Amino acid sequence: GQAAAVTESLLLGQAMGLDVRALRDTLAQSAGGSRFIDDSTEALFRGDYMESFALSRCVEELETLTGLAKETGSPFEISTHVTDLYKEALTELGDVDGELLVAKLLETRAGHLLRSP
Repeated sequence: GQAAAVTESLLLGQAMGLDVRALRDTLAQSAGGSRFIDDSTEALFRGDYMESFALSRCVEELETLTGLAKETGSPFEISTHVTDLYKEALTELGDVDGELLVAKLLETRAGHLLRSP
């Protein structure tokens, strides 16, 4: 979920002409700061979608959690949307490795890549 939310925020900032590294630093210091921002955004800036974990496995794990939420009656709307994004990435990109390929899907939707010099 953080991969999708952070990517959306950075793509929006980039579209508005903001420096994505400065925006990333601001996000890291905000209430939304996270280990994901600290450890994974550099990979996104390089176009590295972390090809160490299959996209199909990401979907499988997210579907498992979605099923557990449904069984227990727990609210899971945001994570269900994230699951749908990963499913779409799997459909669009195929069963390839890249746990951050949801970012590539969002880049495609935005019409520009999330890159920083």
